[in-house]
Amino acid sequence: MYREKSSLQGRVAIVTGSAGGIGLAIADCFAEHGADVLLVDIKSDELKDAAKQVAKHGHKALAFPGNAREQGVVDLVTRAAVDTFGRVDIMVNNAGGTIRKLFMDMTDQEWMDAIDLNLVQAMRWTRSTAKVMQAKEIKGSIINVTTIEAFRAAPGYAPYAAAKAGLTNLTKTLSLELGTWGIRVNAIAPDVTVSPGILKMRPDWHNAPKPVHVALGRRGQPEDHAGAALYLASDLSSWVTGETIHVGGGTMAASGWRLTSSGHWSTDGIGPQVFSGKPYEP
Repeated sequence: MYREKSSLQGRVAIVTGSAGGIGLAIADCFAEHGADVLLVDIKSDELKDAAKQVAKHGHKALAFPGNAREQGVVDLVTRAAVDTFGRVDIMVNNAGGTIRKLFMDMTDQEWMDAIDLNLVQAMRWTRSTAKVMQAKEIKGSIINVTTIEAFRAAPGYAPYAAAKAGLTNLTKTLSLELGTWGIRVNAIAPDVTVSPGILKMRPDWHNAPKPVHVALGRRGQPEDHAGAALYLASDLSSWVTGETIHVGGGTMAASGWRLTSSGHWSTDGIGPQVFSGKPYEP
């Protein structure tokens, strides 16, 4: 029974931000479990390779290079899913990103860009695909990829954390509104995951020592999130909606950011310092 419930055979999924990292891992996992997948990413070259990898499982993997923030891209991909497969069963809002900057140094435009990328575009994709699910009476699954920073203070990431907190609330709200049609809406909140985007910001993670603030003793990999996504996409979670699964090796149970005596913000108090600020003076 449970093997059947975990199958995505005959289902169609759209995954944004799927040229690499968590998005690619999720797309690959879905295809391995029987789904046809439409991959969307602004990185066109990487996306082609990603689609080839996903297609190796014997199901269709269609690549759509483009900016997930643009309504035209949303409409194009949704229409392609309907024209090609006649349906959309799963929507994964994975596209997102951030810059590292203290609040007082950020511009209005940087704020608006962060909110559009991490909250508004997910709304656009959800609205577009939910319309298809409603029209075709599909009891689909919408999965939002948020972050642990949506649940704690995040110095240096203010607009990102605020937008993701908004996405977390949107997840709960839409679980009620869309639940009327049998559409489930849930989220995954990653932390300390080694992905291409994170490594650009934290190159020191390439050879970093064991993180002391992670209960399971290691940094996460994109594949660590695919299982949670499969659970939320499949019938294994048919009675689950409005929830967020934290995938961070136990960091949600640990304490958060603190200001060290040297004037830097850190999550472990002793590791590589990430933000400069006014030194703590007891």
